[in-house]
Amino acid sequence: GNSDVFILSLSNNCSFNWAKQFGNGSIETPRNMTINASNNIFITGDYQGTTNFNNGNQSNNHSSSGQSDIFILKTDSQGNFIWSKSIGGMGIDSGDLIESDQFNNLVILGSFQFGVDFNTNPGTTNQLGAGSGTNAVFFLKVDSLGDYISASAIKGSNSSHQITAMGLNVQPNGKICISGIHQGTTDFDPNSGISTYRSSGFGDGYIAEYNGLSNGILSSNLNTVIDIWPNPASEKIFIKNTIGLISVRLIDNLGKLVYTGTEPEINISNLPHGQYFLIIKTNEGEHSSIVIKE
Repeated sequence: GNSDVFILSLSNNCSFNWAKQFGNGSIETPRNMTINASNNIFITGDYQGTTNFNNGNQSNNHSSSGQSDIFILKTDSQGNFIWSKSIGGMGIDSGDLIESDQFNNLVILGSFQFGVDFNTNPGTTNQLGAGSGTNAVFFLKVDSLGDYISASAIKGSNSSHQITAMGLNVQPNGKICISGIHQGTTDFDPNSGISTYRSSGFGDGYIAEYNGLSNGILSSNLNTVIDIWPNPASEKIFIKNTIGLISVRLIDNLGKLVYTGTEPEINISNLPHGQYFLIIKTNEGEHSSIVIKE
């Protein structure tokens, strides 16, 4: 097709081991990958049209329902196809981040529009709507066979409000931490409760943490939301909604610590333009996000 998925394996000294190619449709775009404790490889992203991730085996054909659909691909440690899954509705849907938890389940984080059936099992449906916002962020949890466990969504309150996900961390205790940027008013509680935050600028950074149950099934009870604004910024960054703030650190792309402090206001006017890693330590633990200096 116009673009395909590849996996390249190199040795410790960067010598070639093997390479695999997947997809024969119009456009396949991988967004993120992870390797679980059994050394299986998982990739998520989006695709358009009709595609096949199993070297043309017709029983593995997938056709997108809308402009783009989500795919999940599993291979063994040598890149050999095991299974693939397709999820999507009538809009632009994408799997952006993927991680494996301590039970070898997968957590996929991404964005979707309108309504999407996130149940990967045939014959059953678990429909989530994007609400009134331009787009919504979803959590999807599947087991190591790709079978559906649970799904939840975070939504904006009207058509001009948007939310994107840029960071995902699945902790050993089962908690799930995400970060990204939201514009307008967002309800960060995917359950029946309401936990809304309104951005102070065109787009504010956020960090949200959710609890997980001991059996590995996602519980979408909101634990913590930290709002970072403005982001991007040129002069100062403000951190809101922190509980028991202990310290704040900024790290550049080279891993160098460029700022440390204890106040919810960071002066970045003297820093070079670019992307930085923000680490916020509170009484509830450490939270991280990406911030951009304009």
